[in-house]
Amino acid sequence: MMRQGKQELLKAVRPGYRKASKREKSRILDEYVAAIGYNRKYAIHLLRNGPPIQHRSVTPPSVGLFKEKTPIPYMRVLGVGGTGLEPATPSV
Repeated sequence: MMRQGKQELLKAVRPGYRKASKREKSRILDEYVAAIGYNRKYAIHLLRNGPPIQHRSVTPPSVGLFKEKTPIPYMRVLGVGGTGLEPATPSV
């Protein structure tokens, strides 16, 4: 059975399964497993929780984003870099 057919069958069976008694759930589950071919425990999970959520993949930032360096005069103002013997702020 194709993915779309499995999803349609799940949508059709799930509401009745959730409202059914324990005996009816067992019968519905047997029929669902026979039709789809899933493992019994996985079928129970689908009928109780619905289909799994499809997450979007996260794209990592491009390499060129952090390529440019901070210019040296600004680094000295911030007190970063150098030998430590120069003042952090430029003399006026």
